Amino acid sequence: MFASAIDLIVSLENDGVITNYMAFYLQRGEMYLSSPWSTAICYWDGVIHYAFYWIILYCFHTGFVCLYSIVALKKFFILLY
Repeated sequence: MFASAIDLIVSLENDGVITNYMAFYLQRGEMYLSSPWSTAICYWDGVIHYAFYWIILYCFHTGFVCLYSIVALKKFFILLY
């Protein structure tokens, strides 16, 4: 979940929604994260995978076996992509 949150912050920084939060890291650390392709990947990880993590935690909490629904959601989002 931490990596998804960081990826969401990186993508928002690249689009200019937030500024100077990770600017040093993007300029000096991993410069390839500033490309348009990596911004799209960071949005995907920051939004879709974060939602999947919450779905999995919900299933653990309620004891509901929702493996099939998670697989169906992944297939649905991959078809949209």
